[in-house]
Amino acid sequence: MSENVEVVRGLLDRWRKGELALDSFADDVVWDSTSFPDGRIVQGHEEMKEFMRRWLGTWQQYELHVEEILDVGQKVLALTHESGRGRGSSAAVELRGALVFSVAGGKVVGFKGFLDRDEALDYVGLSR
Repeated sequence: MSENVEVVRGLLDRWRKGELALDSFADDVVWDSTSFPDGRIVQGHEEMKEFMRRWLGTWQQYELHVEEILDVGQKVLALTHESGRGRGSSAAVELRGALVFSVAGGKVVGFKGFLDRDEALDYVGLSR
């Protein structure tokens, strides 16, 4: 397993436990969540904390499951399954998406979230 995969696996394990794990990210990390509702591009730890506060605040209950992690050269692709219940509505939500991480020097320097796994696979130059 590559060092980059180990960094991402450790980060995702901490996320699943409810930790933000800011020490896993470069100070100027760029997070592209434009494919998600109300998504945008955020940069740095402060903007990332605010985005996560808003995202997690929409959920009454939320779980992140990692189905597979793929080493794709300079990037790491995590295929995810998210589930939860919306705050206020209690509506059940299930999402099979993907996260693509760029890692340098043992830190995540950028990542992009995808609602569509095929888009994520295309983004990293893979197809199934």
